[in-house]
Amino acid sequence: MIDFTMAIKRLEKKARWILLAFVIAASISVVNAALFVYYDVSITAQGQKPPVVFAPGNNANGKDLWGSTIQVSIDSTNTSLTITVHPTYRTHLYRNITLIVNQDSANAYYLAFNVTTAFTNPKITVAKLFIKTLAGTLIATIDLKATGVQGWYITLPANGKLRIDLFLVIAPGSNDDFDDPPFTAIVLNFN
Repeated sequence: MIDFTMAIKRLEKKARWILLAFVIAASISVVNAALFVYYDVSITAQGQKPPVVFAPGNNANGKDLWGSTIQVSIDSTNTSLTITVHPTYRTHLYRNITLIVNQDSANAYYLAFNVTTAFTNPKITVAKLFIKTLAGTLIATIDLKATGVQGWYITLPANGKLRIDLFLVIAPGSNDDFDDPPFTAIVLNFN
């Protein structure tokens, strides 16, 4: 009489070894197929001065109300701009306070503005940047009371210049003290 139980166990043991041998053989073929060859590659990144920069406009650091100054500060790389104005109630248009200049004589560039921190003071009912040609033609309007990318896309031609005007409307309120609290600042980044 044949003991089938014993024969099946031996067959299972052999099947495990055969399966293990097959898995090892398959793994070796995959490893061999995944052989990588490395070649030397040299990558150089050379920093360049920015082609698009800020420059003072005609009214930068000019006279503002009560003998104060329209302060326009540009960092040493000409890529960061801070504008401080001293408005009173109602409507104010600060013309040509700064310029956007393309120093590249061969290429045009596309610009947009990212307002990362909007004006939040409720007395400021309208706050806009007008991006204009030097002749005064309106190219884009940037709402400084809303965050996000705006004005996409503005074309700045080779050797081109655009001027920035600031427009503010401030509602009179029961509190006439402008210094407490001051109007919130905005941050603009080119995209």
